[in-house]
Amino acid sequence: MGVEIRHIHPLFAAEVSGVDLGAPSDAAAVGAIWEAIDRYAVLVFRDQHLDDEKLRDFAANFGRLEIGRAAAEARKRRLALPEIGDISNLDEEGRLRQREDRRRLDSLGNRLWHTDASYMSVPVVLGMLMPSRCRQPVRSAVARPNSLICAPPMMLCRSR
Repeated sequence: MGVEIRHIHPLFAAEVSGVDLGAPSDAAAVGAIWEAIDRYAVLVFRDQHLDDEKLRDFAANFGRLEIGRAAAEARKRRLALPEIGDISNLDEEGRLRQREDRRRLDSLGNRLWHTDASYMSVPVVLGMLMPSRCRQPVRSAVARPNSLICAPPMMLCRSR
């Protein structure tokens, strides 16, 4: 079975099936995903079970990977791979950040306005969002309208 694309929103977004993102990707699958991201801007991949290494390897199919500012700093990180950004409410030890933690407060500002890596001389083309877990079901307007999900799908989003 090849890559299948199903439009899931009237203006944008499609669900991709028929591909295991944890397995090595062939040129045809990568090409189909590029075509879909150009057409729909947001792609949803369900039932993917990726560790950080598999996520990094899949992402490398789409170009050179960015090492974010926080990962480039010589300090302890929760995640081992610098190519994987840690957008989380957990600290370096895996504990929930305290209410007054500066990094948590900075993240709250992203709810008002945010653009990935707008400071970089070479802009980011794609962003991959892969939730690792959630404590309670969440509403998802794009993935499944008016439904509750507790294992949010991986999403691939076009930045430009």
